[in-house]
Amino acid sequence: MVSGGIAGISTRADKEEQERSSRRGPGSELWLYDGDIAQVTIVPSGDPEDHRIQDFSTYRATGMGRNGAYTYDAMAEGMASTGQFKAAEVDAGTQLRTKFGVWLYVESVMRNPNNAKSLAKNFGEDTVATWLTEQTPSGKAFLKQEAGNFQMWSQGFGRSKYLWNQIVDIYDEDGSLNKHKVRIRRTGSGRDDTSYSIKTTNDEGSVPSEATGQSAADLMRPVDFFLQKEQSIAAAIEKRSIAAAESRTTTLPTHSPPTAQNPDTTTVSWNVSSSDNSAFTTDTVSSENTEESLF
Repeated sequence: MVSGGIAGISTRADKEEQERSSRRGPGSELWLYDGDIAQVTIVPSGDPEDHRIQDFSTYRATGMGRNGAYTYDAMAEGMASTGQFKAAEVDAGTQLRTKFGVWLYVESVMRNPNNAKSLAKNFGEDTVATWLTEQTPSGKAFLKQEAGNFQMWSQGFGRSKYLWNQIVDIYDEDGSLNKHKVRIRRTGSGRDDTSYSIKTTNDEGSVPSEATGQSAADLMRPVDFFLQKEQSIAAAIEKRSIAAAESRTTTLPTHSPPTAQNPDTTTVSWNVSSSDNSAFTTDTVSSENTEESLF
C-alpha cells in the first residue's frame, strides 16, 4: 500500500487523529462506461492531512444476488477514522488488490450514446431522455449528464500503477490535486481492455464548500465510505433473507366450507411461494461495468 493521502506518496495516515465532524454516509459514486468523459475537480489537495483520498487493499469475496452467487472486492485493510482496519477473513494466504478512492466534484459527464441500454437501465429511460446531445469539434455526439455534486471514484492502481501515477503526476506538476479541472475518460468495456486517462485542463479547479447538502470539508474517508457500504449491503442481505424465510414458513389461515348457517363463506386460494429468495443486490451498475465497482 502507499500512503493514506497522496502528499509525498510515501507517508501514511496511521497517526492521524480521528475525524469527529459530522459525515454523510455512502452516497453517490461515479460510474463510467466505454467512451464516457467526466468533467471534474479532484476535491482533496493531496496534502498528508487531507484524508479524502486514500489507498486500501481489497480481497475477492462471495455474495448472493438475485441471479445467484457473485464475487466482489471487499475491504481487506485500510486506515479508517477509528484506526487501522483489517478484515477478520484476511490471512497470510489471501490475495490482496491495492485500490484507491478519491472524492470528486463532478460538474458533468459526457455519456457515450452507444451505451444507451446500460444508461437506461442504471439511470432510467425518463432521466436519460432529459440529457441534451452535444457534439465535439470533431463531430462526435455525447449525451450530457449534468451533476454538480460530490461523488466517490475508486479504481485499482492499474498495470504498472499507470492510473495512480497519473494522479501523482498531477500533484507533482501543480503542487495540488485540485488546482485545475480534470477530464477522466474511460476506454474499453471489459476487465481486460479497460483503461482510463486523467488529464488536467487549463480551467481553474472549482470545489464548492457545499453541494447538494454535502459539506466538502466533512466528506468521509474513502475507507469509511466503503466499510459503511459493506455494512449496508450486509444489513440488506440479512433483511431479505429473513423476509424470504418468513414467507416460506407463513401459517395459512383456515377457512370453513360453506354451510347453511354460513352460506356466504367461500374458500380462499393462498399463494405464498416466493420466486425471489435471493439476497440483496446493488442496482446501480450493469454487469458489463465490473471494472468500475469496488463492490
